[in-house]
Amino acid sequence: MAEKLALLFLDEKDDEREKAVVTYGIEVVLNEVLKAILILMLGIIFGKTLVAVIGYLYLIIVRRYLGGRHFNSNILCTITTVFTAFVGPVLVMKINVPLIIQIVTSVLLTIIIIVMIPYSEDGPISPETRRINKFMALLFFWIISIVIYFTFGPIYSSMIVFIELVGVVFSFGLK
Repeated sequence: MAEKLALLFLDEKDDEREKAVVTYGIEVVLNEVLKAILILMLGIIFGKTLVAVIGYLYLIIVRRYLGGRHFNSNILCTITTVFTAFVGPVLVMKINVPLIIQIVTSVLLTIIIIVMIPYSEDGPISPETRRINKFMALLFFWIISIVIYFTFGPIYSSMIVFIELVGVVFSFGLK
């Protein structure tokens, strides 16, 4: 499908490398759109649309600033994304994690993010980029956690802590 869509943006004078780049870009967009639709549909089916929207949007932020693993399989990536953005948060919200545990976990995650060296399949990340990404990850984590807490309550803030925790785990090289 991506190859056929790429033909809409390319013409005969484009070289194979450019065709491959455009095709890959379309594949990435299609994969993310399909994951977003799946998560949204699950949210609607289970009456948890707000959880689905917040979970997926926050996961995108976590991925952007903490980096992390990529799977060789789209199916494994989709399952992990659905679990991290929707299933896990719903389960955590059912448990009703006490606020003190959320705070302690958030402080521990903050310390881990400050001292960690994020994994990158593209090779080493420059110290400046690493510093900016850590700062942005922490800024978003604390601001979004606080806004969610005061807007929707501690049950919803527990989902943010869960997604951040999974994001931190996946941002380490596991070799």
